[in-house]
Amino acid sequence: MMKNRMVERNILVAWAAFMAISCAGCVFLCGESGAKQKWERSKDGLKALMELAKDRGKMEKDYKAETSDYDKIKKAVDNDALEKGWQSFEVEKKFGEPVVILPDGGGERWVYKPATGSFLDNVPKVYLFFDTEKKLSSWKAVEAKPEAGRSEAQDS
Repeated sequence: MMKNRMVERNILVAWAAFMAISCAGCVFLCGESGAKQKWERSKDGLKALMELAKDRGKMEKDYKAETSDYDKIKKAVDNDALEKGWQSFEVEKKFGEPVVILPDGGGERWVYKPATGSFLDNVPKVYLFFDTEKKLSSWKAVEAKPEAGRSEAQDS
């Protein structure tokens, strides 16, 4: 599953690079029918590709941090290491930044997940609930649901 996500991301990066070259890099000029084709290169094309490469490196670093933070908070939940009443800044300092912070009845709901899928995908998640004073009030770990028609043998 992780390999498929990396392939999808690589395809997306390649597509973005192509679009950067096409849009910012080259202009196709064509005269009358049978005329020679001429390409003009933009001086910004290489710069756009270099920025894209930097962004990809940052994206990979962010994905690793997202998964690492999820692993830390999941381990704490599994080992009953969380305590009600912790301030939100303490939780963030100890376990890292959540992927999403949602309003929840006057308080907040923090979501941690591995970087193997989007927020809406069927991936495991940990929810932390904070009251109006930003104190940890409860938490819940949710495992990914098995996909219908899929067996263990198909995963290997």
